[in-house]
Amino acid sequence: MTRKEKPLVSDAFYLKMLKNIKRSIREVQGPEDSEVRSYYRSYAGFLERSKAFTSALGEVTGKAAETGVLLVGDFHTLWQAQRQFIKVLESFEDRGLRPVVLLEMVEARKNRALRAFIEGEAGEKEYLDQSDYFESWGFDFSHYLPILKYLKNKKLEAYGINRNGSLKERDRFMAKEISEAMGRTEACPAVVLVGDLHIAPAHLPRELAGLGLRTTRLFQNSETIILRRMRDGKDPYDFFRLGQDDFLVNNTPPWIKMQSYLTWLEHGAEALYTMYGYSSRGEEEEEEEGVDFSGTVQNYIRALKDIFNLHNKKDDDFEVYLMDDLSFLDDGYFRKDPGKSFARVIRNARSLFMTRNNTIYTVFPDVNHTVEESMHYLMGKDLAPGNDEQSFWERIHYFSSGYLASKMINPVRETLKQASMREILERIGQVKREKERRYLLRQAIVCNAMREFYDLALKDRLTSLEIAGLLKIDADNLFELSRAIGYQAGDALFEDYNGGELSGRDLKHMIFTPHPPYESCCDLIRRLKKNKFSCDG
Repeated sequence: MTRKEKPLVSDAFYLKMLKNIKRSIREVQGPEDSEVRSYYRSYAGFLERSKAFTSALGEVTGKAAETGVLLVGDFHTLWQAQRQFIKVLESFEDRGLRPVVLLEMVEARKNRALRAFIEGEAGEKEYLDQSDYFESWGFDFSHYLPILKYLKNKKLEAYGINRNGSLKERDRFMAKEISEAMGRTEACPAVVLVGDLHIAPAHLPRELAGLGLRTTRLFQNSETIILRRMRDGKDPYDFFRLGQDDFLVNNTPPWIKMQSYLTWLEHGAEALYTMYGYSSRGEEEEEEEGVDFSGTVQNYIRALKDIFNLHNKKDDDFEVYLMDDLSFLDDGYFRKDPGKSFARVIRNARSLFMTRNNTIYTVFPDVNHTVEESMHYLMGKDLAPGNDEQSFWERIHYFSSGYLASKMINPVRETLKQASMREILERIGQVKREKERRYLLRQAIVCNAMREFYDLALKDRLTSLEIAGLLKIDADNLFELSRAIGYQAGDALFEDYNGGELSGRDLKHMIFTPHPPYESCCDLIRRLKKNKFSCDG
């Protein structure tokens, strides 16, 4: 009897992916803020102690009508969380109730701007300016705009409740604003959209209880409960009752939730570009959640064809996948190299193009990830998976080309600057918690290797012998090293193109004309030395 192989994409695969995403988040964020850590412990501890019993949205809104206040937890970078808030409001509408809506995304001092939008006196751009949206909030506006449109269409009363300050100060302030809003309106109940951590019982609910207000809480997407139910073989995605006044809705896997946050951390500046040139979620997507992403990918491919004059290239011969669908990995191809190496890249939460079936995989449907892999599709090349010198140079060329393309479409994209590396290493050296040091170990290894690479380049010593020393780090760190160098090289190319030193024809020749791996990177290294190295004295 032939032994049946375990599926490649198992729970363990997703858990490894989640771990890698969290590590990347910590690398971008740096050492964890002590107050945030304390608030998170209280929030996570409550959910760890909670037992989940199947419920329904109607039970949530029914309980909220009884208590008078519903706190809905918001994960600010996850559009499903904001979409769920609209579904909550619709459920109240089905009950014939017109709630007053309180929003953390709006500062209390900017309520005039909120009213102007809801009453039709200001458009979207006027609201962004008048509310100081990008300075005071800054999360993807296309996620929150449907909420504002719903309030406007239904003519619901709404107020902002946020202000600057510590988490505790903000909870106290928001409790006061909620209480005062309820005192001056006949609308009921009060429905509050506020960050996840705030709705733990010891935080905002306690402040409201001190003002005589009882609350119903709706948590969203508890990693603890999702993973617990997965281990028990139970469906983790549904509404659940956690206690007398506490409920939970799970609608998104934790790896997708955390990837949304990582994407925002890495590409937060994209939010500004989103409103003034690109919208990540269109009108159709506001109404329908299962929109095909292929059309968006094809538009980017066509845009790149125009930029690089590649009209002989196909723009419709591809398959596209996101993190919520890894079905393409259920193939024997991914059990041995090079497919096995590609599966490892995906497990490490990185986007990828594969010439096999012209597969475009992007961890998140943002501009930068998607354009990078669209460029690799046009190049028609697989990512070099080896740990040898030739593969190292090929990856640098590959990543620099993808980054350059993303910069062409999204000029506000940023990557790690040379001047930041010393600061990063000093910051890591000051970390005292062992767990946090482990999270940041990869970043330290990659930053040190990058500085060694730059030192060798400045001294014109990038010989095979010297490169062999760099290649001794483990495969995952070597991948990150070549990606980081490639991104900086792509950034240097864009600066020279933007400054008129390179033409579109020059870029096309550098990217699409076959060269030996090292030779293809020589000009990249020269431009890095000219544009970047001087920043890291």
